[in-house]
Amino acid sequence: MNRHQRGLVDACFEENQYDEGIALLSQLRTPAVLPSASHMRQLLYFSLYPPAVETSPIDALLSPSKNSRQQQRSLTISSHTAASACSLLAQYATSMRPQGVAQVLPSYNRSNVDRGDSSESLIAKESYCISEAKNCWNILQKGFIHRAITSSPTTRRARRTTVYEDEDEDEAEDDFKFGVSNVVAEHAWLVLDFLLILFERDECETEARGLPRYSPLLLNQIPAPRNGKGARWEADAPLSIILYALTQDGNEQRLQMGARLAHLLINLCSTNLFDFTMFLNSVFTRVYTTAPKEFLALLMSLPPTVPVLRFRIALLHKFNSNGSKSATRDASLRAKPQARAKPIRRAPDNTNSIEEQSKSQLTSTSILSQITLPTFADIQRSMEELKLNLLNKDIPYSWIQFQLWTSFAMYQTRLPLEMRDDGWRGLLQGGNLSQRLDELFDSTDPEATVYKEILNDVLSGQP
Repeated sequence: MNRHQRGLVDACFEENQYDEGIALLSQLRTPAVLPSASHMRQLLYFSLYPPAVETSPIDALLSPSKNSRQQQRSLTISSHTAASACSLLAQYATSMRPQGVAQVLPSYNRSNVDRGDSSESLIAKESYCISEAKNCWNILQKGFIHRAITSSPTTRRARRTTVYEDEDEDEAEDDFKFGVSNVVAEHAWLVLDFLLILFERDECETEARGLPRYSPLLLNQIPAPRNGKGARWEADAPLSIILYALTQDGNEQRLQMGARLAHLLINLCSTNLFDFTMFLNSVFTRVYTTAPKEFLALLMSLPPTVPVLRFRIALLHKFNSNGSKSATRDASLRAKPQARAKPIRRAPDNTNSIEEQSKSQLTSTSILSQITLPTFADIQRSMEELKLNLLNKDIPYSWIQFQLWTSFAMYQTRLPLEMRDDGWRGLLQGGNLSQRLDELFDSTDPEATVYKEILNDVLSGQP
């Protein structure tokens, strides 16, 4: 975008003509014209701005505590402005290079703080809070941008006053479920959709370069280990968003956003830049005590790609192994030196972003994750122990075991014959499939009978 075009947009925003400025950016939108970082940041600020609330008049003389928080100039950002800005961001995400659009996002790999902005508009100054955030997950939270309450004067003594509204603590407590609350503000779901579009397109471009399918931009939103070395793994913030999406009963679009984010995180496990075992343990710890049924149902809804099948097998087996009183220690998924790919070491002060390294240094071979999954012998052993010593009867273990078997079967068909599990091949070729199913599944569970019949029919024809 040239200086003249940028000046026209700046003039609109400085005069509080926000809709006109957004419309002008939309008219100028082409794959070759990238908006400035400042304009992108302001669009994101518009998108995140809470709906305005009209309240009764506030007498400035009688409200000294609120006067101290009064803005000198009033922001009049309508819901229409916020929707238009978010729609334009989504268009940028689908038509421009993800790395260019991502300049608006805060991340752990770089700072977006740019105090050299020449714009004098109030919105430009207010939007710096986005650049100063740690990551993109923080800006989605309720209260990241406080809602302004504008009161209209009804007497001569009262005057128009804009204050920030405090968080409603009672509302936050009522919304607490699955161990998460308000990690996505009610008005920020469309911004989350924009982020998901950006990360998904980044995955596609990364795969097109011959690398595993993962998003370097998403990896930038996950903190590095404290010592600055090794693979990343601490994805508590996006995991909280996934769990929060599961609380949105009846809202299919939000549930799908949670599923899409889960798929993106699982795809990171295809590389040794993201620690599969640590992430698996983190997910299990969070999910087992909060939303095991709901999260596993979401996991089963994902496309059965190889990375998804790997994660399904590992997590379902972990549930199975930890469900028995005598087998609370899951040995098959402990970190094994031979199963861990050597991570790319980075010094703590390395400022090169992951996406820059993927172009110049990373190759498919150097970052491909080497994961050792539980063998079929491990799965059978955990099922035998669980059948004898069931610990938690609230978890649908027959369903979990059924999904574990189907996921393991699908994964085996994706492997060359010489790489398939010996125990699995022996079961299919030994002629005792039906007997083994009866021995492993709980005969007292009516659902288990149905699952055994399905597995027997499906697996009997496999080589």
